[in-house]
Amino acid sequence: METSIQDVFCAGDICTAKGFQSNHWSQMRLWTQARSMGIYCARSMFFGNDISPDICFEIFTHNTSFYGFNVVFLGDFAGEHLETPYDADVRCSPEREYIKVLTKDNRVHGVVLVGETDLAETFENLILDQTDVSAIIDDLLNPHFDIEDYYD
Repeated sequence: METSIQDVFCAGDICTAKGFQSNHWSQMRLWTQARSMGIYCARSMFFGNDISPDICFEIFTHNTSFYGFNVVFLGDFAGEHLETPYDADVRCSPEREYIKVLTKDNRVHGVVLVGETDLAETFENLILDQTDVSAIIDDLLNPHFDIEDYYD
C-alpha cells in the first residue's frame, strides 16, 4: 500500500488496490472496503510490504438495505471475472425476495440476495471453498431444499 513516494501510504476509495489476485473480489470503493484497506495499509506500514492480504480480499461482500429490503452481494455477483458461458439462476418472489446465483463448472462464483438473506453465509462458504455443487445444482434455488443442512 506504499505509494511511489517512500514512506507514504494510501488506502481507501481514493486509491486503486493492486496486487490482490482473486476471482471473487473486486474493488467497489465502498466504506467497508476502505476500512479493510486501511487495516491492511497499517499492517504494511508496521510489518513492511511483504505481508499477505487477509480474507477481506479473497471474496467481495457487501451488505446494505434498499427500500426496506436487506441486500447482500457476494463474490463475482455480476459475472465480471467469469468467462462465458456461465449459468445465472434466479428465484424471485415479488415483494419478498430475489436471489441470483452465478455458477460455472458446478461451482458458485457470485450471489445477489434481496429480502431473505439467511443463505448468505452458506453461499459465501460455497464461493470461498469452490465446493462442487453438481449433486444439488437443480435444487440450488429450490425453497423447499435446505442447502444449509446439506453443506453444514
